[in-house]
Amino acid sequence: MMFCLLALMSTASAQVFTAEEVELRRLYDDNKLITARRIADDVMKADPDSIVGNYVLGAVYRESEGNLPKAMFHLGRARELYESRWIGQPQSDVTLHQNLLLQIEITAGELEEFEYQVQILDYYDSLYDPNLTAEHAWPLMKLGRVDDAREYATKATASRDPWQRSLGYNTLCALEGEATNRTASWDACYAALEMERKQDDADVNVDAYNASIAAKSVLKFTEAEELAKEANTGNAFSTANPWVLLTDMYLGQGRGDDAVNALSESQRWRSRQPPHLRDQSRAEGDAAFARLLLIAGESQTGMSIVDRALDFPDRQGYSSSNADQALGGHSLLRLAMRRLERQKVAENIATQGLSARTGHWLASWGPVSADWEDRAAVSAALSNRRRLDATLRMYVNGAVDAPGWMVGDLIDVLGAGVVAATLADVRTQETDIGGLQPYYDAIDAETRLHRGDEAGAVTMAQQALQYLPQTEVLLRARVAAVGAMAAYRNWDEATAIDLYEEAMQVDPGVFRRLGEPIPARVEVLQSDSWAATYAGRMLERSPRLRSSSTGFVVSVEGGGERLRTCLRTSRGTLLSCAPAPKPPPQEKDQPPLTDWEYAQYVVYVFHERAFAMPLGVSGTDLKSLDGSNVVDTEASRKQMQGLLQNLIDEK
Repeated sequence: MMFCLLALMSTASAQVFTAEEVELRRLYDDNKLITARRIADDVMKADPDSIVGNYVLGAVYRESEGNLPKAMFHLGRARELYESRWIGQPQSDVTLHQNLLLQIEITAGELEEFEYQVQILDYYDSLYDPNLTAEHAWPLMKLGRVDDAREYATKATASRDPWQRSLGYNTLCALEGEATNRTASWDACYAALEMERKQDDADVNVDAYNASIAAKSVLKFTEAEELAKEANTGNAFSTANPWVLLTDMYLGQGRGDDAVNALSESQRWRSRQPPHLRDQSRAEGDAAFARLLLIAGESQTGMSIVDRALDFPDRQGYSSSNADQALGGHSLLRLAMRRLERQKVAENIATQGLSARTGHWLASWGPVSADWEDRAAVSAALSNRRRLDATLRMYVNGAVDAPGWMVGDLIDVLGAGVVAATLADVRTQETDIGGLQPYYDAIDAETRLHRGDEAGAVTMAQQALQYLPQTEVLLRARVAAVGAMAAYRNWDEATAIDLYEEAMQVDPGVFRRLGEPIPARVEVLQSDSWAATYAGRMLERSPRLRSSSTGFVVSVEGGGERLRTCLRTSRGTLLSCAPAPKPPPQEKDQPPLTDWEYAQYVVYVFHERAFAMPLGVSGTDLKSLDGSNVVDTEASRKQMQGLLQNLIDEK
């Protein structure tokens, strides 16, 4: 949520402030923060108890450097000095005190000190008019005082002040969303956006961003995308990064190229944000990036990104979410990333000799201690029954930070019985809008598979696939995969093959992420090549393939040093081909690859191509989308431009 900072006005007389302090306030008013910081340092050296020096230094620490603790220290000191000297005095500068309190209130919110934020707002209202009615609603909501928050927000929507009405509607949007009142949330969010659109100086970033989330909660997917795009037309002066919304949106729809482009744009957007906002939503962006890497099969890079999201979590002052929602979702994502990495290791081991394969098989029987912490974090986040309900209900606030196509991963953590019982309650609770039962059928199918009810799982999967929106590409692929696994275990080979093929055609990485092989036979069409023969044998051992005469066909083709491996359906439809020309030695004195080593390379390329969603870029290009260097470099460049402009203006 974006808060308004009222303009600071210099109304004090020269009898109260020194010439340097008057100039310092003018520089801050003109948003020349770099020069203001330099002058503030000079003022503070001359007088550490300068009210203006402490005030501007604190404001610059917050706005220009994002150092909130130092900002609060100097702002608090400025308030202490002001109130001990000037409260009630004729020479007091009321405007300075008002803006000082507003800076403290905003900084308290960013530090998630919501009790203190409410105290400052109450204190402000006791001294000045008009009251900051709408500003009360957000911290009260964060404190769980929902009735009080709704009362303040509703009162603000009736105000004559456009800012009060806008903030009131936006808080109602979040309040109703947290209460899982989908339609009421959508109505409030859209009302805030409509109001902002009518303003002469409209900035729709926050309003359109919130409306996009609310549109998705009522299954208006086309509107959600359009609203997210509209949010991009606003200023980057909030934590609302619409490109992150679009990255997840496009990814879930199987639009890999668009998701990559949106991720790249999200980094550019971050570089435009002020420092005190830029790092308040970094983990959210990292999680979106990690989800894209998960779908692309880039588990090692993905692990480093999700580790960063967990090690450096976002502050939640501007978000209606809580820290445990992000922790639970990011921990679930790391579990999925680690599971994907284990599958890739198993694929590599299948190309090794007997001793290596035997050692890996024995080691795989032990528990994975690295998963314990993440499983505990997910379980703790969902020990709150309301949060578990919200997560299963799809697209409502209060859920853990996980997309719909990952919700099935919760079954392995919480147990099928817990999820099934909760889902039964959720089905009866959802009366706000229609169209959600197919989503619940999808979860039901997976719980039934885990509980050994294969026939029921197939029925639920087929029912979900009949009614789920076609845009839910990743979720539909997962449901088809679950149905295929259930049908195969239920000896219904024809149904299983159809569902295996449906899943592989839209999200070939789904079986790899689930640790499930596909039924296939391997054909070596180049019998005079030892490398091709070796590759065929390695593929027959692959954890991605299960021997079947009626399933997919994997063929090793080509000849000499230009082999390729192709995957076709049982009907002969080509799904993918992975050309793997023999790579030359990397070093001058290095010998060429042996036939065995070349076969290993051929199999590696096949796994990477056939069992990951193509995103239109290479793995190397994906790794470059980390964004850290891009954001830091761009921000530094803009800071230098600002400094040069300030020097020009001073001359």
